[in-house]
This record gives sequence, structure tokens and C-alpha cells, in this order.
Amino acid sequence: MPSIVFTVPALGAVGMSTEQAKKEGYEVQVNDMSKWYTYKRTHEKFAMAKVVIDKSTGRILGAHVLGSKTEELINLFAMAIQFNLTIDQLDTMNFAYPTAASDLGSLIWK
Repeated sequence: MPSIVFTVPALGAVGMSTEQAKKEGYEVQVNDMSKWYTYKRTHEKFAMAKVVIDKSTGRILGAHVLGSKTEELINLFAMAIQFNLTIDQLDTMNFAYPTAASDLGSLIWK
């Protein structure tokens, strides 16, 4: 169940927590997105994401996002978790640029 705290910047989470992921041996990728064009063009100081991925299956297990586009990204991650989409499947999707959705491919790794 995705959740968002609508503060400035917003904070959202879905799926497995980073603490639980590390305890269970999954990898967590942390991205500072504040220098990415999506956020730089709007002069945002804070934009970060943590993504929990099971590297053996390529499935996304959790995501945690801080930034003005949190609601968009958390909903995409929630969809990926619910429908068991892999990082390979997500990486092939095309989104309008520059949007937070277009950054999805950079938030996951192979």
C-alpha cells in the first residue's frame, strides 16, 4: 500500500523498507536526484530515492522517494510491485521527458 506525506518536499514509500531489505540481504540503491534535469530545471534542492530490488529476479520490492514528484514515482513503483514488473520491463517503457516518470529507468539498475 503506497503512502505519501504531503509536506514540502513530499515523502513517499511503498513496499519493503530499506531496513527490512538489508536485514533480508537485498540491495538498496540510493539516488540523489537533485542534480537531475527534472529537478534542476525547477530549482529544487531536495530530491532523493531509495529503491529495493531483488537482483536474482529483477523485481522491485520497495521504494522510498523524497521530492516534489513523489506522488508520481510512488504510484509507478506501486504498480510495478503489484504487477510483478521486472526492472527489464520497466527499463523498456517510454515516458514523456522531462518528467519524473522518465527518470524511472535511471532509478533502477541491471
